[in-house]
Amino acid sequence: MSFRIRPILAMLIAAAVTLCASSALVAETTGRTVPETVILAAGLLDPASGTLTRNVRIVVRDRRIAAIEPQKGGEPVGKDVIDYRQSIVMPGLMDTHVHLGLATIPEEKQPESDAWIVMRAQRLAGEMLRAGFTTVRDLGNERNYLLTDLRRAIDQGWIVGPTIINAGRVIAPFGGQSGRSFPVPSAEGPTWLKEYTDSDGPQAIVRAVRENIYYGAQVIKLVADQKPYYYSETEVRAAVDEAHRAGRKVAVHVAGGPAARNVINAGADSIEHGFDLTTQDLELMRERGTYLSTTDFAYPQLLIIFRGNEPIARSWADRIRNRLERADKIGVKLAFGTDAIWVDPKRTRGEVMIDFIEAYKAAGVSNLKTVQAMTVNAAQLLGVAADRGRLTVGTYADLVIVPSNPLQDLDALRTPLLVMKEGAVVFERDAAIQAARSSAVR
Repeated sequence: MSFRIRPILAMLIAAAVTLCASSALVAETTGRTVPETVILAAGLLDPASGTLTRNVRIVVRDRRIAAIEPQKGGEPVGKDVIDYRQSIVMPGLMDTHVHLGLATIPEEKQPESDAWIVMRAQRLAGEMLRAGFTTVRDLGNERNYLLTDLRRAIDQGWIVGPTIINAGRVIAPFGGQSGRSFPVPSAEGPTWLKEYTDSDGPQAIVRAVRENIYYGAQVIKLVADQKPYYYSETEVRAAVDEAHRAGRKVAVHVAGGPAARNVINAGADSIEHGFDLTTQDLELMRERGTYLSTTDFAYPQLLIIFRGNEPIARSWADRIRNRLERADKIGVKLAFGTDAIWVDPKRTRGEVMIDFIEAYKAAGVSNLKTVQAMTVNAAQLLGVAADRGRLTVGTYADLVIVPSNPLQDLDALRTPLLVMKEGAVVFERDAAIQAARSSAVR
């Protein structure tokens, strides 16, 4: 390639990225942070204590909460005053199990270019943010570490999106996550290696952890079972020890059985899914402080996954409800996770994610515990509790304004009125409605 062509190519790439970013942020602001913003609200929800402070004045300065104080009588509403005196402010929501790189169930996955995957991931990230999810943990299927680059682009302010904690490639026994459900014919070769790392034995696992960290992974993801063979306690501990030394948490995909006990005993930070966990497993998780990243699909979502097969969907819904119900009663630390991987042509990925509160309702989990799973608990699991998950002086101004108190009605989370990420308004419902009307008129 000649030196003359390189600048032209760079300009074309930059233009394409800019166009993609602008189209993904319809009805959002540019995410510009003003020097100081004042928010007036009917109440401020602290999910840690479950208390609601009435008639608050929140000062946001330099991306963080600078002051929380009583409202001043007769304060003028200017351009830097956000007036929601009939609404509730709460911390931004968190999802501890997303897949920005996926848009369908694995059995129906089609070949896609890296460019297509990362552009769609950017769009989905915007949809999550507009739904109120200011922090998400992406747990793998990350081909060529694409999410590291998306995360960097967001962190550097090139595009607007949630804070992303990404896992890189999933570490698994030979075969990745393919196995009893959809085995790969040997003639096709190791097709799973684009998204998984075959790592059998402690030495190979340590190497895989280091490789992931080198390429930007902020959390380590393992698959412990899914096949007749599964990771031993020694193998999981090798990953945990190496990751913890590097300041990374470890999340493990596991259903239950001996593999789950190995994961808990080895000190993993969270179990993902765990639909077959026994009461004894859950009690051990409570003792060890292991989080359950719930990924609990409600019945309507299971109908989509199982292509309308009602008996199977109902069976899975009962299975999930039973596990979540027991985990809640036993006192396992719950972290909200969704694992939504399909594109709904009528709804955004963020709207689909909010639907997972229905599983919590079905299991009888209180509204307070549900909100905690989506905020403070998730922040603790993700290692960001010092800066996010609560709204106190000094924390980042990651917040959502909702029409009513979600401790009384969880469905208030479905209609965020405003979303702020690190002090910048990134979505406002009234502005979105006005933009849609203007577009319709044109």
